[in-house]
Amino acid sequence: MKMFLFLALLAFQAKSAQHCSEYVVAYNSGDIKNIWGSFMNAIYDMPTVIKDEYELKFLNLDAKSKITILESVLEECSVTQSNENLETVIKKVM
Repeated sequence: MKMFLFLALLAFQAKSAQHCSEYVVAYNSGDIKNIWGSFMNAIYDMPTVIKDEYELKFLNLDAKSKITILESVLEECSVTQSNENLETVIKKVM
């Protein structure tokens, strides 16, 4: 019973949306794990209907194209407000 309640709570837990400010901090850290994590968390924040599409599209790119996308998202975040939802920026860039 406790396990069921735990899983139910996880299923209904609100998502923590990634923002441009968090992505910029991750990018400036120079740690690819932080950059990748921030970017992918924003994709996972997308509605399921489109999440898979964006995830597959990004993961199927070659390394150079992935870097280009990550840099483009950084550039877009640099010209928008820091509280801009990263999910929205990724949709614009991709």
